[in-house]
Amino acid sequence: MTMISVEVAKSHLRVVGNDEDADIELKLEAAEQSAVSYLNRNVYPDKVALEAAIEAAPAAFAEARQEQLAAMAAAALLKDCDERAMAKLAAAERWSTARLAGIHTHRGIVINSAIKAAILLIVGHLYENREDVVVGLSVAQLPLSATSLLRPHRIGVPL
Repeated sequence: MTMISVEVAKSHLRVVGNDEDADIELKLEAAEQSAVSYLNRNVYPDKVALEAAIEAAPAAFAEARQEQLAAMAAAALLKDCDERAMAKLAAAERWSTARLAGIHTHRGIVINSAIKAAILLIVGHLYENREDVVVGLSVAQLPLSATSLLRPHRIGVPL
């Protein structure tokens, strides 16, 4: 489920009809993921969703911690040192992912017009450039205008 409707994306792309809805929805989801990844924080459709996520975060964090402790205890019982090391590494990775998810939740932001516009620009870029190689154009990870719209809301990295 995306925060921007397929109809809004189709209007932005100037697409008429429903033949390309599945493709546009896929590109819309990818564009939102790209924007959220660039922002280094979760984006929520409204304040209620943001507050609900923050309220649920401690329980999710505690559950992840218990899973990590259980995984480490199980790893300690393995006799083979390589298997034990790999199991401990996997447990540490899951714990790190859970901690990062908590940080992204607490640093969340409610979607605003700049983020919406950036997502639509990314959708347009994905829609127009359907191949990895584009001859005669300079290609960047995100369209520069999308980056400019997102940069003021980006956190955790030097600007």
